[in-house]
Amino acid sequence: MRKDRWYGRNKRYVNLIVVALVVLAGCTMAGKGMVPPKIKIAGIGVKDVQLFETRFRVELRVINPNDMPLDIRGIDCELELVDHKVASGVTDQKTSIPGLGTAVISVDLYASVVDWVQGIRGLQDREVLKYRITGRVHVRGGPMAPSTFPFSSEGELPLQ
Repeated sequence: MRKDRWYGRNKRYVNLIVVALVVLAGCTMAGKGMVPPKIKIAGIGVKDVQLFETRFRVELRVINPNDMPLDIRGIDCELELVDHKVASGVTDQKTSIPGLGTAVISVDLYASVVDWVQGIRGLQDREVLKYRITGRVHVRGGPMAPSTFPFSSEGELPLQ
């Protein structure tokens, strides 16, 4: 009889706790299956050359391996050539990639003359150009879902 009286007085609080636990469990499960997007360089070109700075336009192929859409708010990244950071940049280009879809996002990267010279020094002795692009994809996330995904993509280009 005592249990019934206790529950009767505290019924509202017990129900509130049960509802809160169910909501939290649902939020945790929603953020679990999210796989980071895959990112590769789709193209690169020199956009502008100044006395102290060079601007590159990098086209990034973003692949969404998830069943749900990926709402991208922007990307920040750095470009390395032959293990030297030569350029960095950001874009606030907003893109929604459908589930199991792809998109190309353009990012302007800026390189100082000093970084650029250090990055290409010694290229005449090489047969291939090693590159790596690293950064973060900023996505619209929920309270329990990640809002950024780090990425790294590398490769080699023949120089001859």
